[in-house]
Amino acid sequence: MDNRNLASALTLRGFPNGLVEVGYRPRRPCCNSPVGMESSEPSIMADPMNQHRIYRLTSIGRPLDRSYATNRAVSRLMPLAGIAAGAAAALRGDSGAQIAVAVLAGVIVVFGAWALARELVPDDNPAAFLSMALAFATLLLVDSPSLLLLVATLLLVRIVNRSVGLAARISDSILVVGLNISAIYSTHSPLLGVVGALAFAFDALLRDGQRHQWVFAALCLAGTGVFGLQHGIGVGDAAPLPGLVLGSVAAISVLYVVMITLTRRIDSSGDATGAPLSLSRVRGGMVIGLLAASQALILGPSGVNAASIVWATLAGVAVARVRTSFSGGSTVSVEPSDRGDPENRTER
Repeated sequence: MDNRNLASALTLRGFPNGLVEVGYRPRRPCCNSPVGMESSEPSIMADPMNQHRIYRLTSIGRPLDRSYATNRAVSRLMPLAGIAAGAAAALRGDSGAQIAVAVLAGVIVVFGAWALARELVPDDNPAAFLSMALAFATLLLVDSPSLLLLVATLLLVRIVNRSVGLAARISDSILVVGLNISAIYSTHSPLLGVVGALAFAFDALLRDGQRHQWVFAALCLAGTGVFGLQHGIGVGDAAPLPGLVLGSVAAISVLYVVMITLTRRIDSSGDATGAPLSLSRVRGGMVIGLLAASQALILGPSGVNAASIVWATLAGVAVARVRTSFSGGSTVSVEPSDRGDPENRTER
């Protein structure tokens, strides 16, 4: 039975492409084809894990498949990070409640930074672990980094790049708008609403876009407007950034832009469809990640602190991918999802 017949036989309600690879898994060349080869059909895998119910509820959720070594490593590192963060809080003399919060923060940062890195560079597992390490070190060293901003950035990127392989549902978009506006108020970052609006605009404008995303883009802008009326935008009111911080942010930004420029193909497919990821959408997600971190700069040192976990994640993926590219290793690559589009035709 060929893939097409197998897909038909194994189709789940609401999933016309059948049972396919789902969740966080080490990325493989799309379509199960040899490197550099293209196939017109997604890879179909008759695996019970592929019947995950989460895709009946959301199009932006990604379950962690523990059958893969890297995912097992992440699941083991999460509690260890929580313990380490709690121990650091105890050594500082924090209260019991503060220690409990530190434990939870350690778990969230390790998983969140790793997950965001996987969204930004889907092909590169080592880069995700480097981002995880840098983000956890940042948690221990920086005062009051925003976990809500990390989560909001992760989901905004996922709305754009569709790493799951599915377009966001209306309920997903409502959730992400809510997180975006909550992060605006939590971090006092009104420009985050503009970043959220751009993310929804990208999803509407890029191939297979959804027009109703313009409504959610408008809601993000409304969040910025309401916050601005209540508290002001804050441009020019913040203290200047120290030279070392400004230089570090500039260096990360330059490396990250180089990484985006070098990104031409990817060997990754959507979790829930098996279809190759889109070049323009992956790049769009990368841009949103950088903007989510950069918008906080108008707030001065407090803004950099709030966005420090996101900056650490960007630093990890940028350093790892640029180093790989210039050291003669595997290319920073994006597998074209729009076959026949000259924009996506690139030699390896």
